[in-house]
Amino acid sequence: MKKLCGGLLLAFCLALGSLGAQSWAAPETSGPGSPDAMQNERNLIEAAQAMRRSGLVQFNFKDIDLVKFIRFMSELLQENIIVPPNLTAQVTVISPRPSTLTEARQVMLSILQVYGFSLQDMGSYSIVRQGGVSPSLNVGKGRGGPGYGEENVTYIVPLDYISSESVVQSMQQTFGQTIIVLPVGNGRDVVLQGRATDVSRGVDFLRKLDNPSTARISRTFALKHADPTTLSNQLNAIAQAGGDLLRGLTSVPDPSSRKVVVVGDRQTVSAAAKIIKELDVDSKAGDFHIYTLKNINAAEAAEQIGKVLAASAMLQPNQEGKYPATVVPDLTTNSLIFAATQQQYDALEKILASIDIQPRQVLIRGFIAEINVTNLNRAGIDWNILGGHIWDNIMLGGMGQLGEGSVPGQFTQWFSELSKKQELLERGGSTYTVTNYKPLGMIYTTIDMLKKYDAVNVLSVPRLMCTDNKESSFLVGQVIPVLKGSTSDLANPGAVQQNFDYKDTGLSLTITPQIRSGNVVALDIKQTTEDVLTATGSVTPVTAKREVKTSVIVGDGETVILGGIVKETEKSLRRKVPGLAYIPLIGNLFQKVSKEREKIDFIIFLTPQIISNPAQMRAATQQAAGLLPAFVSGDRTVSPDMAPDMSQVESEVDRRFRELYQESLRKR
Repeated sequence: MKKLCGGLLLAFCLALGSLGAQSWAAPETSGPGSPDAMQNERNLIEAAQAMRRSGLVQFNFKDIDLVKFIRFMSELLQENIIVPPNLTAQVTVISPRPSTLTEARQVMLSILQVYGFSLQDMGSYSIVRQGGVSPSLNVGKGRGGPGYGEENVTYIVPLDYISSESVVQSMQQTFGQTIIVLPVGNGRDVVLQGRATDVSRGVDFLRKLDNPSTARISRTFALKHADPTTLSNQLNAIAQAGGDLLRGLTSVPDPSSRKVVVVGDRQTVSAAAKIIKELDVDSKAGDFHIYTLKNINAAEAAEQIGKVLAASAMLQPNQEGKYPATVVPDLTTNSLIFAATQQQYDALEKILASIDIQPRQVLIRGFIAEINVTNLNRAGIDWNILGGHIWDNIMLGGMGQLGEGSVPGQFTQWFSELSKKQELLERGGSTYTVTNYKPLGMIYTTIDMLKKYDAVNVLSVPRLMCTDNKESSFLVGQVIPVLKGSTSDLANPGAVQQNFDYKDTGLSLTITPQIRSGNVVALDIKQTTEDVLTATGSVTPVTAKREVKTSVIVGDGETVILGGIVKETEKSLRRKVPGLAYIPLIGNLFQKVSKEREKIDFIIFLTPQIISNPAQMRAATQQAAGLLPAFVSGDRTVSPDMAPDMSQVESEVDRRFRELYQESLRKR
């Protein structure tokens, strides 16, 4: 074949027997048709034949023409190779150690790939083509792969458990453009095209995917005792819990036939069969267990136990290859379903017995009020006069005011009774009564003492029954709209659309009690009072907010007082003499204007009562309804002489008011 060109590249030949190993270097030539060039080509062919007989090849070529190197490899491998006319390049190949004929062929393929060529197997011959993606016409098929090499091959891989469509995407994402993946036939074969090394790696990848454990199957279970819908929901909940036990499982119930259909891989379906067996009979044997809770919530208990199992799995990995313990709550029966070994379940059962107890409760009695400190400071004597005369029966100044107070109506009635005089007169044979009032005058005083009930504005007297370590809240107020934004149409500017948010105002109390040892209660308190200052209906209402947020520790039945939030307001009072106060210029002489600044203190009284049993709960309820004069808790007994509405909080408030009043008197 004249168009076949012998390659250049080769150098070392291990001869058989006593010849030993020798290398051959390509000499320089004076021209393609010169006698030296022809002699060098014959020497190249003889060296290739000698190396083929020895089975070992060693290259020692420097700047040899690529066509001559392929001619050398053709003779060495006894392979017919067609070379294109545009194949021109100079290569240098040096191998420090001998290699086999197969390894020598891989060297040739690598050199062709460097220069952008590939060798396509056409059966009885091979063709050097431009590019490296041309598939081979020599198609192989099997489960072992074509072997590792640089040549392009086409290989058909039969599948046993998975379909060809299901692996195409994963193969393309894994290998990218290095392998062409095509599904063929009835979906049980996959065609791989590319370099032999890449195709072999692809076959290994398919073998790992195509195994019995990855095949999804369906199985139907007939139930004897359990409800199909409930059992199916439990299986799906376990599958979605995040563990590996039932990962990817799908369960569908059929209530009419009392059957459950599960779909998944073989290992998952086998695990589901064990769970169904455990739940469909009255038994707790095996690795699946059910624990019915008596007091605490199943969802909260499952979250806590799940954290314990997760931490345990991280600290102590399972050396036996078993699945880690898993817990799923069943809210309908308030139970926990465990997938765990008997040893693990015994330990978990002890934990559950410790936390599944009746929680204690705390009754919070509160008193929230505003104290007008200005009114507490009002104490003194206000002088007034009523009646009087100057001469004869002419009365001058029938009622006068020396102080700021007005004459009470009761005083006027008493004065009229004291000055009244009745006489019986006869005229014309008839008797009639004449009533006259003596021209008397009276000066009286009004003593302004502590006006306790005018100085106090009781905002709320809440009673909250709280569970230990659970947040409780109390809200009294109203919801007001607050303008969020407005939009209008350019075509109709008068049509404005307003968007509102709604804000809670009023009084809110949030308490989280925590019972500690020694009948001590820790309280996390947040109390907020928010009043609307603007008129009702305002799109931008203004509110005044006062908030107390703290954590305190108080004994059972003791009262904690929170206060010190003072707000100051100013009001103007105007007193006028009717008629005279409106005379121009001199009207101010008959009126009085006074400005007062009021200070209002915000105070909170809270008394926690620990409720440990139902009897104390009933007693607290009866006391709140006014059926008991006192509430008995432990060794502390409230006196039965106390009025039903006089609790410890009210007594403390009364004592506090007296102290404030005495303090105001000392200041005067």
